[in-house]
Amino acid sequence: LAELDTWRPKSDKLWKRGQPLTPLMDMLSPSLKILLLSDIQRLVELPSSFQNLNKLKYLSITDCINLETLPNGINLKSLDSLDLSRCTRLRSFPD
Repeated sequence: LAELDTWRPKSDKLWKRGQPLTPLMDMLSPSLKILLLSDIQRLVELPSSFQNLNKLKYLSITDCINLETLPNGINLKSLDSLDLSRCTRLRSFPD
């Protein structure tokens, strides 16, 4: 798996709106390169397993209006692009 988009209908087999995101995030491969998360109302924080995505190059988290923090030690050294559009409650960003 190189890309996961929670917005596109074909992703419904992996995750359905309203379910906790943590089990899905725990299954993601460290070799994942693209992750798109959009309009996940229940998302308040990213699970700690997120820090294992060492090869992630593109991360888009959009319209997650309840997202407040990103985990410390997120360690996304390969990240080239980050989009946090319309995450209006985001207050904490790791160093």
